[in-house]
Amino acid sequence: MCRGLGLDDAGKGKAVLVERLTGAPAAAKTAPNAAKANGAARAAPPPAEKVDLSPSDHLTIDRLEGYLWSAADILRGSIDSSDYKNFIFGLLFLKRLSDRFDEECEALVAGGHDPEDADEHDFFVPKRARWSEIQKVATNLGETLNKACAALEAKNTALEGVLAGIDYNDERKLGDARNRDAVLARLVQHFSKLNVRNANLSEPDMLGRAYEYLIEKFADDAGKKGGEFYTPRMVVRLIVELLKPAEGRLARKGNGKESKLSYSGHVLMENRNGLCVDLRVAPATGHAERDEALEMLRRLRRRGYEPKTLAGDKGYCLGEFPQRVLDLGIKPHLAVPDNAPAHSPARRFVQSAGYKVSQVIRKRVEEIFGWGKSVAGLRRTRLKGRRKTWDKSYLIMAAYNLTRMVRLLRAAA
Repeated sequence: MCRGLGLDDAGKGKAVLVERLTGAPAAAKTAPNAAKANGAARAAPPPAEKVDLSPSDHLTIDRLEGYLWSAADILRGSIDSSDYKNFIFGLLFLKRLSDRFDEECEALVAGGHDPEDADEHDFFVPKRARWSEIQKVATNLGETLNKACAALEAKNTALEGVLAGIDYNDERKLGDARNRDAVLARLVQHFSKLNVRNANLSEPDMLGRAYEYLIEKFADDAGKKGGEFYTPRMVVRLIVELLKPAEGRLARKGNGKESKLSYSGHVLMENRNGLCVDLRVAPATGHAERDEALEMLRRLRRRGYEPKTLAGDKGYCLGEFPQRVLDLGIKPHLAVPDNAPAHSPARRFVQSAGYKVSQVIRKRVEEIFGWGKSVAGLRRTRLKGRRKTWDKSYLIMAAYNLTRMVRLLRAAA
C-alpha cells in the first residue's frame, strides 16, 4: 500500500503511516522534563473545542481561529507552551504558501503558461517544500520540514530569516526521533485538512487576524514567558494613554524587533554628488516609503528639475510604484526581487547600461541617514510633533550637504 502511494515503507515508519492513512490518533509520548516551566509544573489548560474541517469548507475567521488553536492540543504535554507558536505558525506558513502556489499553478495552466516559471509566482515553492511532498514522509519528518524551510528561503530572498529560527528536529523540545515523528505527523495531518487558498478565505485579512488571536492565546497559556512575545492589548492602550502621542505611531524595523513610537524619515539623494535634494518626515506606515518618494519626485518636478532615473531597493519594487514612476517620465532603476511579476515595469531596465551604476550609487543614501543619526542626533528626536521634527531634519540635511560639498571641493582641488 505504501509503495502504491509513493510513500516511504522503511523501518518503523510503517506504524506512523498506518495511523496517518487510517486517521487513527497517534499517542505522543511526553518529552523528558517538557511539562516543567521555570522549575515548576503548571496545570494544563482545558483542551480546545474540537473543530472539524474538510478541505472544501469555506473558512470563516471563527472556524479558522478555533481550528488553529486546536492544533495546540497535539503539542500539549509534549513541549512547553511558550514554544507552541513556533511550530504551529511555521506549519501554517508552509501550508499557506503551498496552497497559494497550487492555486497560482492552476490559474497558469488554464492560461497556457508554465506553472514552474518562478517569475509568475508571488512566492515560488520548490518541490520539496510543497505540502503534497511533505505528506508523503513518515520518518525523519523534522529534517524534511527543516529542509523545506531552507529551500523556501533559498528560492525567495524576501523570506530570508523568516523560517530559519524554527528547528523541527529539536530533541530538547520534541523529544527523541520517534516522538518527534509522531508529534509532527499529527500536526501535518491536522493542517492537511485546512484549505488556506485565497478562494477559500471569507475575508482578505483572515490569516493576519488569526495570527493575532493565536499570539494572545499562546501568551495566556505560556504564563510569564508569554510576555516575551506578546503585550496584551490593554497594556498597549494604557501606554498610549500615558504617553499621549500626537502623531507618532508604533513601528518596528523587522520581525522580532520591539515596537517604538516613531516617525518615518525619507530622503531623495542626487546620484552624481550624493547630496540630499529633498526630505520628508511622515507617519510610520507600511507604505510611507513609496508614497513619500512619489511626492518628493513631484515636488522636484514643480521646482523645475527633470530627473531621468530613480534608484531604490527592493522595497520600492512593489504594487503600482514602478509604473507611477514611469508615468512621471522617470526610469525606475529599482532592485527587482525574485518574486516580482514578470510584467513589472522595473524589469525593463535591469539590463540597461545605467542600471548597475544606479544600484551601486543608491547605497550612498545610507551615509546620509547614518550621519543624521550618529552625528546630528536624529536617531531619537527630542522634539514633540512631526512638524518640529521635520524642520529640525531640514537643518540637519543642510548641514550634511555643506560637509559633503567641502569634501567634494577638497577632492577636486
